[in-house]
Parts: sequence; structure tokens; C-alpha cells
Amino acid sequence: MCDLVDTFLISDYIFIMNNTEIQERLRFFFDFFEERIKFIEENCLNRIEGLILSCCYLDSLAGYKYGGRSSKKKFKKFILSYSGFQSIWNRISLPLLKRCLERKNHEFYKPFIKFLEDKLGVKKNKYTDLSYNVDVDLQTLQEKAKGLLEDRYLLQLKGELEEFEYTSILWRDYRNFAVHKTSSKKDEAHPLVEKTEPFYVNYGIMEGNKITREETLFGIPPIFILNTLKACLKNFTDECLKTNIDLFDLEEAIEHPYFKSKKRAIDEENDIDYPRLITKPFRFIYSDAEYFLKKAQICQETFAKTNNAKYKELEAIFSRSCLLFCVVFLEGLTNNILGDFQVVSEDQLPETLRRKCGLNQKELNKISLEDKIYLLPYLCSQDSKFGEEYFQRESKEFQELRELIRIRNSYVHPHPIKRKLQIEMTTDRKFLAKDEFPQNFWPLTKIPKDIFIFQYNHAERAKLITDNIFKKLDNFLQGRLTKDNWLINEKIEFDPSKKTKE
Repeated sequence: MCDLVDTFLISDYIFIMNNTEIQERLRFFFDFFEERIKFIEENCLNRIEGLILSCCYLDSLAGYKYGGRSSKKKFKKFILSYSGFQSIWNRISLPLLKRCLERKNHEFYKPFIKFLEDKLGVKKNKYTDLSYNVDVDLQTLQEKAKGLLEDRYLLQLKGELEEFEYTSILWRDYRNFAVHKTSSKKDEAHPLVEKTEPFYVNYGIMEGNKITREETLFGIPPIFILNTLKACLKNFTDECLKTNIDLFDLEEAIEHPYFKSKKRAIDEENDIDYPRLITKPFRFIYSDAEYFLKKAQICQETFAKTNNAKYKELEAIFSRSCLLFCVVFLEGLTNNILGDFQVVSEDQLPETLRRKCGLNQKELNKISLEDKIYLLPYLCSQDSKFGEEYFQRESKEFQELRELIRIRNSYVHPHPIKRKLQIEMTTDRKFLAKDEFPQNFWPLTKIPKDIFIFQYNHAERAKLITDNIFKKLDNFLQGRLTKDNWLINEKIEFDPSKKTKE
């Protein structure tokens, strides 16, 4: 009997000790935020620094509550759940919404603009009085619109309505501008520091010495943002202390957001027990490149027979498409090779090799395609004796690959073309601009920089380079790309913990 009582006492004691430790840890954690809030109040409440800190601490607390990366959705959810000011924060700024729709000047928005003016009193001249504010939340807006606007119509406006909720404005025009541009789009409304809740004011827009128009501005006072932070912290603290929840044991934040990548989170979310088919979609990209190459050849032959300019234009279109798909194929090929055959991690590579490819500053998935292809043989083989047979950067094949990627990039990220304009004077003293410029080609591949004069032979050259790189990689990887039909092989994964069936 005595032993049994002792057991209960010991169990209770351990339970109390655990609770005490959690309580102490929570108080230490929340005291830190209390000190930060006190610093804002005393030093920078009405300055841009105070705005940045207030929004960042709201963002940080939302991260501890919900886990994962910072996002507008979590930021808004945390404020609406813990601030106690939901009736204010979930309102929609109707004047700003109306101004946005007016600038879009589309027939679709006109019924809604008229509804705002006639039924809700959203008129510019009304906002000369600082106490005038007819903003409502989405639910109230829908109720007021019944019988005047169709529910389906408001549903189509959902995106615009959500963009002008107070929480969205705080995230976009205050938090983001402050953090990324050290300014706020609404700074001009802040001098009215006597306001303690979101407000409107009409400002006269000066042109010269005259006021030509008035603009309705929306302001969220710094003190209201700070009071929101205070209320969120208090309510979140009370919840954690009352339920004895350790922040790092929250279901949504078991793993700290700084150490949990977005990709891994998505993988875990999809990690469920039903079969999944794993394919290599990049092989279809290669088929597309072959198709466009064949079409370009047909157009070239047809043009030679008919001299119809239409086929010349089509030849250029199909040829450009073939080149683009060739490089896309190489990207897909590279990623799939790493996924199936990588046995050496990037941090195990020699320092000179890492530095050469910029791996000291970037992760493997963020380096350039040419560097990734260059590293493939090293990452997919633990036998270093083949190192001398791997890609040499100065070799013709690798330089051609590099140029092909640059050509693709020049199409995907085009810049204005600048050319010297040749002008000559004719006999009757008139100036004539010459547009017959010498053709400009990429030095190694001889592919033209002018995309309008693309021909079948240029696409053929791009595909030949692509095929050579594939053969070279297959050779480096000891035939693994062509062995057992790896390129077209599909797999069925029944469970992440089980072997994959081919």
C-alpha cells in the first residue's frame, strides 16, 4: 500500500515539475516580447522603425503559432484570432477599393461602384470629416447588397474585396513597404497622431499654386498597430499558460519554421498511403523538340518549292521552339539524374570544385544549369578516377552547351536591341536610313542573334548539341541513362516506406 502511494506521489511530483518548467519557459519567452514592445513605446512608436518592429513581432508570433514560413494568410489569421479587434481589422476599405475599380475603368465594376456611392455613401466629399467611415466587413457588405447585386456577382469580386481588408492593407502597404523599402505608402496620413483607430482624411493635391483635386487617404495609426500587437501577445500568452502548451510542441509548429523548408513541408503533406505514379515528363519535351525540328524542315523545303513567305515565317517559329525545348529538356534531364543517381552530397565535393561553381554561396538547386551539368558526374559517382574524363570547361562541347543556354536565356529574358543606324544622303539631298545590317551570329554555334531569321539548320545545330551532351552524360554515368530504358521508365510508389515497383 505504501509503495502504491509513493508511486502516485512521485508521478504527481514529476507532473508538477514538468508543468513548472513549461510555465517558466513560456514566461521567459513572452517576457522577451514584452521588453521589445516597451522599447517601441519608449523609443520609436511614431517612426518607421517602430512600424517595422511591430509588424515583424506580429509576424514572428504568427510563425510560432502556425509554423512554416511567413505569409499574409498566417499574419491575418493571427491578428483576427488574438487581437480582440476583429470587428475593425476585418473591415474592407471601401474608398480605396472604389478608387482602384474606377481606375480600372471596366464595365464590369460600374454596378458595384454605383452601389457603394448610392447605398453605402462612399463619396469623396464625405471624407472631409475625420469621423466619417462607412467601412464594413465582407459579411455585412453581402447582406447590404442583397436584392441589389447578385451573390454570384460579389463572388466574382472576392479577390478585390479581400485585397482591401484592413489586415491585407497592413500586410501590403505597411508591413511589406516598411520591411522591404523602409517606407510606408501611408506615411502621409500619419501626422494625425491623435487618431487611435484607422481613419480617413481628404488631402488636396497641389499643382503649381492651386489645389486641382482631392484624394481620400487611409491611415492606420502606429498606436493602433502597437495596441494590436499588445493584445495579440497577451491573449496568446494567456492561452499558452492556461493550457500549459510548450510553443515548440504545437501541432502546427513541431519543427521550427527556420529549419523546415517549404518543399519539405509540401512533401510531408503529400506523404499519404496511396499509390503514386512517378514519371519523367521531360522526355515528352524532347519529343516536342523533335516534332518542331521536323516541322521546320518541312517548311524550309516547302518554301524552296513555292517561295511563299508564310513558310519562311513558320520555319523560324518552329526552329526557335525546337531550341527552347532542347534546353528545357536538359534542365529536366539534369534534375532527374540528380534525383535518381546522386550519391555524393554537394558539401563533400572538393573545395576548388565548389568554389568554381559558386556552391559556397548558393545551394545546388540554385546554381546555373551549366554548372549543375558540369557537376553531375562528380555527384553521381564515388569513383574519382574518372575525373579526367569528365567535362572540361574549355572544351568545345561544354562551351557550345554554355552558349546554347545563353541563347535560350536571351529569348526568355529579352532586352531592347541597340544597333548603329546607317544614314546616307541621296543625290536630291534627302536622308535615307539603311536597315540592311550585317547578320550577327553567336560565335561558336553560328546561331543568329536575330530571332526573326531563324532557320532549320540552326535548330538542327541546337538539337545536335543537346544529343551530344546526353551521350556524354550517359558515358560518364556508365550507361545508366540508356540502360533498362531509364529515359521512358515509370515507377509506381505504393508507400514512402516501401520499395518502389517498376
